[in-house]
Amino acid sequence: MRDRNEFILADLIAIRAEQKPDLDVLTFEHLSLDDGATADEVRTYAQLQRNANRIAAQVISRGMNKGDRFAIMMRNHPEFVEAMIAASITGCIFVPIDPRTRGDKLGFMLRNSGCRGVICADYCATQVAAVGKQAPDLNWILALESGEPGAVSLSCVTGVDSLNVVLSTPADTVDPVAIELSDPLQIIYTSGTTGDPKGIVGDTMRFGGTGMMGGFYGYQEDERPYTGLSFTHNNAQATALCPSLMMGYRAVFSRRFTKSRLWDVVRHYGCTSFSLIGGMATAIYSEPKKPDDSDNPVRMVVSGGMPAAIWEPFEKRFGVKIFEFYGASDGGGMAYKPVSEGPVGSCGKPMAGIIMKILDGDGNECAPGVVGEICCR
Repeated sequence: MRDRNEFILADLIAIRAEQKPDLDVLTFEHLSLDDGATADEVRTYAQLQRNANRIAAQVISRGMNKGDRFAIMMRNHPEFVEAMIAASITGCIFVPIDPRTRGDKLGFMLRNSGCRGVICADYCATQVAAVGKQAPDLNWILALESGEPGAVSLSCVTGVDSLNVVLSTPADTVDPVAIELSDPLQIIYTSGTTGDPKGIVGDTMRFGGTGMMGGFYGYQEDERPYTGLSFTHNNAQATALCPSLMMGYRAVFSRRFTKSRLWDVVRHYGCTSFSLIGGMATAIYSEPKKPDDSDNPVRMVVSGGMPAAIWEPFEKRFGVKIFEFYGASDGGGMAYKPVSEGPVGSCGKPMAGIIMKILDGDGNECAPGVVGEICCR
């Protein structure tokens, strides 16, 4: 057996499944989904390991080899994470795609990334099958039968097989392929607001490094991160999923962001931190005030873009502290402002080892207060 490295996702899960197999490391809550009418989906390390091996065996049986790509297209389901781990086991590259993507944009992403397969949810199956001719390398689709609104019967979609059948079939442990930290693990696409989406290749080292971000944010041993942001973007991976898989933080996830039920969720599950980006903070702050707004277990909000005008009122109203950061999936670095340091409204200073400057159109550094382009190295 090769030496194992916790920065390699497949190795990390295998090691943790041996160390603490029964730890409920991931909880996919149903409180915001259906008011708790159905049971939460909980995954221990042992369950993640077992299901990831089943998916890995299926991927291999479909002729996938190291370096081949498959897309993952669903909301925040546990099977999304298991498919990610399966990619690491097999040496494949996973391509997370927002489940709302359809038509030519979806066809472009599948074609541009060279995806040979797709693991999706049933509510995405029709739109994936519809663009099959635009993605000449695509030859298999596995769909999770979720039974959620918008789901279609797989019998109505040609060429789609059930992921549920795969996960209910016993499978031997798959020997993980040899992986280098420089090997690519995922391709995340930009939003495509200025043209076609651009694929950002993330290597194994970068993904593993996000598992260490908990210490960077100031997470404590009893941290319970929460997010409703999508696994198809870096934020949910870097603030909740990867640190929890690495450190065993017992994270909680919603299918999607919910401003109206967020505080209900964090109270019910005892969550101590959550992440926000863009206009989400304003949306939450705009909700009607309640007498118990500050009666919650949250210590810290990891924020990307907290408006200065509501920063301190947000902290006071909800009894939390703001950890602010600035970064981008396709950026070369990240700036951050730790809790209670620096001026309100600032995104802070660059991480160690990163140089950031504000440059004008000629590449010259701007004077303080002058608008320019953020460049990093």
